[in-house]
Parts: sequence; structure tokens; C-alpha cells
Amino acid sequence: MEPQLRKASVDDLAIILTILNDGTRSKVRRGDLAWGMSDHNPEAIKEMIAKGLFYLAHIDSSPVGVSALTWQDDHMWGNQPADAGYIQRFAVAAGYSGQNIGGKILDLALKVVEQQGRTYLRIAVPSGNPKLRSYYENHGFTRADQRITSPIHPSYPAAYYERCSTSQRTEVKLDQKNIFKKLFRK
Repeated sequence: MEPQLRKASVDDLAIILTILNDGTRSKVRRGDLAWGMSDHNPEAIKEMIAKGLFYLAHIDSSPVGVSALTWQDDHMWGNQPADAGYIQRFAVAAGYSGQNIGGKILDLALKVVEQQGRTYLRIAVPSGNPKLRSYYENHGFTRADQRITSPIHPSYPAAYYERCSTSQRTEVKLDQKNIFKKLFRK
């Protein structure tokens, strides 16, 4: 069964906190302190839910993951054109890792980005975490460090990634094909 993604409501707060806090503990066990060492602040998460930024992934009625999706991330990316959605606080529920649930949630988040008329899904990850960087690379993300002129958040050495929308990739491929035809037309 494929996961579905829906905007979270305040009624989902406990579920979201459980998934995020389990994710934090898992990260800490692996030596990744990007989310800190303590549980997420319920009021901050509640505020993000109220703003419509949190999404809950579920299979049937079972929650399988969460993600915040924002339309600007000045904190990590600085001022960027309005061409992307930014993944934050992305976690797969305990018991669902290793099943490509995360990859499917990323695919669904990219569809939300496309529905908003935007081109890229972006994320900043710790530059010192090669396993996490590889995870995003294996899910179609490419380095986008060139978009950042200087470290926005110097205490967090980040690697910047983006994934282009499917429709945009198709347009680029068609343009490349047309250019190729024009160059080699007899």
C-alpha cells in the first residue's frame, strides 16, 4: 500500500511529536545532533501546524511519517526566488524505516510543490553526515550549494540539496532533445 499525504491538524499534534521525538532519539544514537538532544517544543510544532506547514503521511489509518513543508527558508537558504518548497522536520515513524516510506513521502511532497507552481523541493542537511547526504542523492536530489553565497547559519555546516519537479525535468529533456535535433539536422 502506498502512503498518502495530508495537511496535519492540531488533533495530530501527539502523533507528530511522537514521530519527531523518536526521530530525534534515533539521530542522537547515530551521532547526528542536527535536531539537538531534547524533544521538540510542542508549542512550536503546534504553531507550524496552525500555519498549515505540517503534513502527515499515512497508510490506511496508520501514521508513517511527518514533514513540514515551507515556502521560504530564510534561516538556512537565505532570500531565494519563490520557486521552491523546503522540507523541514522530516521523519519516518518507528517501525517503517527501510521500506522506502521516506522516499515515497518525498515524492508526495514534490507533488505538493508542483501543485503550488514551484520547481524545486529543497533541504539542508548536515554536511558531515555522508549517509544522510547519500540518502537524498539516492532519492533524486542534487547539490545546490551554488545557490548559497555564504553560510547562512554558520554554527550548522550544511549541504544544500534540491530536487527538480517531474514536469520541469521533462521540459528540460524536451529542450535538450530539440537542441540536439537542431544541431544535427541535415
